[in-house]
Amino acid sequence: MARGSRLHGSLARYPSDESLAALVSELRTESREFERVWRTAPVRVPSHRRKTIIHPRAGPLRLDCDVMPLPEEDQQMVFVTANRGSFEERAPQRTRD
Repeated sequence: MARGSRLHGSLARYPSDESLAALVSELRTESREFERVWRTAPVRVPSHRRKTIIHPRAGPLRLDCDVMPLPEEDQQMVFVTANRGSFEERAPQRTRD
């Protein structure tokens, strides 16, 4: 569960954020599944993934999704790309016709 992992990271970055701590505490108390994930899921920094999206005209597209943390801005930049020469790279042109 990526969300649990991101919450771990956020709580580590902002240990004095009372509202974040209260949210995590409430989730751990109210949800057995969240508590299980919280105890067992390691903190992961998002990096590279392969995602499939379903485009209404082009169909399924397998794309690379890379996340670059920008800690000084407290943000993340997400890059979604297709392999060079792939069907996915050519799909936007095909959907315009």
